[in-house]
Amino acid sequence: MGTLRLFFRSAWRGRLLALAGAAFIWAVWWSLFPASLHQIDERASDLLWRVTASPEPERRVILIDIDDASLSRIGPWPWPRQTLADLTRKLDEQGVGLKLFDAVFPEPRDGTAALATALAAHDAGSGVFGQHPRLAPARRSHHPHPGC
Repeated sequence: MGTLRLFFRSAWRGRLLALAGAAFIWAVWWSLFPASLHQIDERASDLLWRVTASPEPERRVILIDIDDASLSRIGPWPWPRQTLADLTRKLDEQGVGLKLFDAVFPEPRDGTAALATALAAHDAGSGVFGQHPRLAPARRSHHPHPGC
């Protein structure tokens, strides 16, 4: 009993023993009940998000969706480029920095210059458009080593 008391008298030994015991219990628990640890992790993460969440509304990312009400008020999609230019200016007035347009504008139309001007007026690169892949006709590769 005296040796055990001497062992625990040293603070680092007691902490080391407690850490080893906790690791052993965790390893046994993980080997017997792996799904429960995942569930505990999920609940702890959820609790952490709830406790640290800010009551302020998120203002860094805002999705502006074209809904049925907008379509019935403004008209069917695609909207004229002038309308999109006006929308871009209104977003600038509200302090929107980067605007991502999930739309493809494949060729110039009426209002293209107005939309380009509206995007350039705020900040260079403040508008990003959807990607339209352009596939080139298939070409034969002239590889110096056939079969590679």
